[in-house]
Amino acid sequence: MRNTFTPLCGIAALLALFTVRCEDGEVLAVSNLDHALTVKTQVAPGEQCPNGGWRFDVGFDSNFNNALGSDEIQDSAVICNGPQGATGAEGPRGAAGPKGDAGVSGAQGPQGDQGAQGAQGPQGDQGPQGDQGPQGDQGPQGDQGPQGDQGDQGDQGPQGDQGDQGPQGDQGDQGPQGDQGDPGPKGDQGDQGPQGDPGPKGDRGDAGPPGANGQNSLVNMVAEAKGCNCEWGGVAIQVGFDDDDSAVLEANEVDQTMYLCNLDDGSLSGCSCQGGAVVESLSPGRDMIVCDMPDDSLCEENFETLCPPTWQLCTAPQHQNRNDGWTYPVGGDIANTVLGEIVCRSSGAGHYTLSSSHNFTTLADDGDVTCQFGSSRDTCTAGYGCGENAAKALCCAPTPSCGNGIVDSVEEQCDDGNASETDECLTNCIWRKPSDHPGSTCG
Repeated sequence: MRNTFTPLCGIAALLALFTVRCEDGEVLAVSNLDHALTVKTQVAPGEQCPNGGWRFDVGFDSNFNNALGSDEIQDSAVICNGPQGATGAEGPRGAAGPKGDAGVSGAQGPQGDQGAQGAQGPQGDQGPQGDQGPQGDQGPQGDQGPQGDQGDQGDQGPQGDQGDQGPQGDQGDQGPQGDQGDPGPKGDQGDQGPQGDPGPKGDRGDAGPPGANGQNSLVNMVAEAKGCNCEWGGVAIQVGFDDDDSAVLEANEVDQTMYLCNLDDGSLSGCSCQGGAVVESLSPGRDMIVCDMPDDSLCEENFETLCPPTWQLCTAPQHQNRNDGWTYPVGGDIANTVLGEIVCRSSGAGHYTLSSSHNFTTLADDGDVTCQFGSSRDTCTAGYGCGENAAKALCCAPTPSCGNGIVDSVEEQCDDGNASETDECLTNCIWRKPSDHPGSTCG
């Protein structure tokens, strides 16, 4: 689908409040801003956009209510949808799937009607003698016998209860006064008194010096590659302040990003696992994904081939920086263990390992950073790589600033700016062998 863009250059007559850059209609720079907002609204099909589209309004939140009122809109852009493309040719028919399991057994049918009563059989033999009957009632009491001899004297009875207390005696003379005790602790402070009447209004003070100019706000539209933000690609609309006054909206200056995504063009989705793997879970930020091979036929050393295009196995810094709110559960057995990037160990290589044995219960946890599960990697001294096929792959979208030659993200341990996977700094900006770098952790 081809999109039509209306540049954000329609209000150049706002006097000194705005400075608008309109090269190719991509960037809007706004001066003296305290709080810029961007609002995205769908445009119905009509004269302006025959196939519908989106309207983007940019302005200042003058009343600081975190909403862009109609009187606060400073500039607008309309992006129209192009006409729907022709339907592509039907692809070849896929191979037949395996035969399904047998269905469950049906419920038992109802009980049949009772048959007719049979003829009476011959009389049986006499049974054994029955048990003895219960004892009869007790007879009447006999006459009283003669009086017996006098018995021995009984033991002394228990002591009686104590009598009532006598009346109180007269009070004795008062004793001499004792020495003065130490002063007691300081009491709690009393309640504050009422506020006094306001004093007379003072003279007006001198005017303060003029404030510094505010930072420019920039809006940038860039192509969005296929991925979990836009499965078939599209446009990313970025908004932020020009902190370094370079007139360029850099990655670390972006405060808000919205996406205008292309429709399904029939190609492979950019947010799907490859190689026959299925998506087990997608992170809340849509920048991490768990891929699982249903038949466990792939060795873990090749798990990165299951990731979406351009994605790699996650490093520990990437996972711990992006995992807020990701409640996907992990366990202690291999089938419920999730594996990330492969790094060199003192012996062989190992994956960043996430399991309950390393203090993970869900992928939202920041558990122990270990590379316990063995694997293989070029330039590592030894390898295993094919013993935990039942585990799952943890894949990450690339770190945007990785590869610029500067360590400027919490997700980066190093950044040498090249695409080599055999030198000391890998292309996802972590050390190939963390144990050689004090302070770095495995994975």
